[in-house]
Amino acid sequence: MIDANQKDTPPRTEMGFHYIKSPLYRTIHCDGVFGGVTPNGHIDASMFSERYPIPTYVKQKLDGMTLGEEIERATRDGIVREIEVGIFMTLEAATLLHAWLGEKIGQLSTARQKLLQSATQ
Repeated sequence: MIDANQKDTPPRTEMGFHYIKSPLYRTIHCDGVFGGVTPNGHIDASMFSERYPIPTYVKQKLDGMTLGEEIERATRDGIVREIEVGIFMTLEAATLLHAWLGEKIGQLSTARQKLLQSATQ
């Protein structure tokens, strides 16, 4: 923040940033994204992970107190896309994210190519 009382102070040439994790911070796995543009001009991106459905019901034989073979199973058909987190971004923030992802994709592609080249030598 700029202090109006410090008119003679030379402009800053450096700025430090502190990264602090919120109590709600968590790491997620992302297989894809679903979303779009909101009516108020933001970008909505809901990150999801994909998996096969887990059973909603399983019946197994009993041999005394020991579980035996599965004899019945109820489950959903298809693939589950579990929405992990949703983010809303301004156009400016989305542009910065796009550039950052492009940089990381380039770095990873280069590293993979080097790894493949060294593995074939």
